[in-house]
Amino acid sequence: MTRKDYELIAATIRDTQERINEQAVNGDLAKTRNQLRGVRRTAAHLAEALCDTDDEKIAFIKACGYGA
Repeated sequence: MTRKDYELIAATIRDTQERINEQAVNGDLAKTRNQLRGVRRTAAHLAEALCDTDDEKIAFIKACGYGA
């Protein structure tokens, strides 16, 4: 995979978080938290699967919109 591929995946994860947050205004907060947790877990699992070093994993997680 190229850097462009990683950036696309991270941007998609960020976009998904934004969409969940936008829908949360009229929705169930518990459901929203669970959805956001699922997206975060997905980002973490992708980092484990796609990245070779801890530095790459941290960079990917940050690109997804999360702290390390």
